[in-house]
Amino acid sequence: MKPTEECQTPRSHDMHLCKLLRKGLMEELDRRSSRPTVICSKCGARANAGRDLCQPRPL
Repeated sequence: MKPTEECQTPRSHDMHLCKLLRKGLMEELDRRSSRPTVICSKCGARANAGRDLCQPRPL
């Protein structure tokens, strides 16, 4: 199964925190997770906004 098949917003998957981490884009990852309000049910990443995660849910 492809990772995007479990993603609620596959069109924007390339900019989700899990992809940013794999790409090594740490500064961008830090900007998007500086004040987390949501957590990903899939990988556990925490982000400022749900749009940055595959399966966001409130913290």
